[in-house]
Amino acid sequence: MTDLALDHLRDQVLMMLHREAMTCRDVEDLIRFVRIFQQTMLQQMAEEQAANPATADDDVVAWEARFKTLLPLFDAANTAIAQMEKAGYKVAGKAELRQAELDLRGMLSVPAE
Repeated sequence: MTDLALDHLRDQVLMMLHREAMTCRDVEDLIRFVRIFQQTMLQQMAEEQAANPATADDDVVAWEARFKTLLPLFDAANTAIAQMEKAGYKVAGKAELRQAELDLRGMLSVPAE
């Protein structure tokens, strides 16, 4: 191979590695987003219940439906984490995401009705 071809091959490999590393950062951002979104929903629910305790029981079913919308986000994040780990990357925030998912699934395991 010529030096030019070797340089091109090296550049391609470096670009691929850089792309994977940036994808891993994107996955870590997704983890942070999902956790912040869940925490925001919990805070909003608590504030609404504190502001109007009389309707808190009526809102339980509605909040349960809202929290169920988070499950596909957790599934997507878990899939992305698995892909990054398969590529050899350690993904920051994985344990915290897992705990948040367990908390959510535990909360949803008791039907609101």
